[in-house]
Amino acid sequence: MSRRILGVFYLGLLELIRSAVFIFFGSSICAQNILKRNLNDNSVVCIGWGVAYFISSIIAINKQGSSVFSITALYHFWNKKISKGEFFLSIIGQVVGAFVGACLAWALVYEAVFQLDKGNHMLTGPLRTAQIFAGYPSLHQSTINAFFAEIVSSFLFVFIISVVENSVRNVILSKFIHGVTLIIILLSLDFNSTTTINPAREIGSRAASYIFGYNEKVFSFRSSKWLLIVTMGPVLGSLLAMCAFNLLRLCSTSKKVNNVRSKGTQASPHVYGVHFDNLHSRML
Repeated sequence: MSRRILGVFYLGLLELIRSAVFIFFGSSICAQNILKRNLNDNSVVCIGWGVAYFISSIIAINKQGSSVFSITALYHFWNKKISKGEFFLSIIGQVVGAFVGACLAWALVYEAVFQLDKGNHMLTGPLRTAQIFAGYPSLHQSTINAFFAEIVSSFLFVFIISVVENSVRNVILSKFIHGVTLIIILLSLDFNSTTTINPAREIGSRAASYIFGYNEKVFSFRSSKWLLIVTMGPVLGSLLAMCAFNLLRLCSTSKKVNNVRSKGTQASPHVYGVHFDNLHSRML
């Protein structure tokens, strides 16, 4: 029992470390792009997040059920790869890790941020820097569109993870495909709301930005609707993806069973080269 409890806490600690590494690299890359005022080209940021995901995901890669995103932890829990206790500790570890990673990134870039905005940290506008630590919608994006974007992006990510986990046996190759998938999704949808499809980052890193001086609007942006969008949208999208994949797998399995049965029915009169219909007629 004690070994099992230690295993649960070990997974939580592992998720904390992975999340901290992921958020540190990702936030630092965002900071380089934003502080250089390269706001119209986020392709480097998207690629950076994907590479950061791959690097952080191969830490203690042999540990079953370990992940980087909250929605991948939900995927492992859904498929009974981790227990309920491991799932909750994974989420807590990811949120705390996101907070730690954001603090480490802030320690490196805060001087440049103060030089840019003179201490008036902004969420929107030409001098905005809050996007270093969390995702916020573009001016043109409505609440409904943002929620739909989060559902679609998380659906695609978890669905592809499900396919890869069930077809690719090489773990490192599997994690690499996950990273490439994240890059493609971010490149497709990043223009709207810097879609990160990671509720752990949106809670832990956002809380860190509040401490850094980005006031309470980091939580109450758009009448607090935005925080619900970036946390509940990925959860809903991942649940839909897992249901869709299980449905496809069920249909595929039933089709294979029917094919086997049909072949078995055709071959049943012949066993070991004996035709039972002729044998029966001879016996009569």
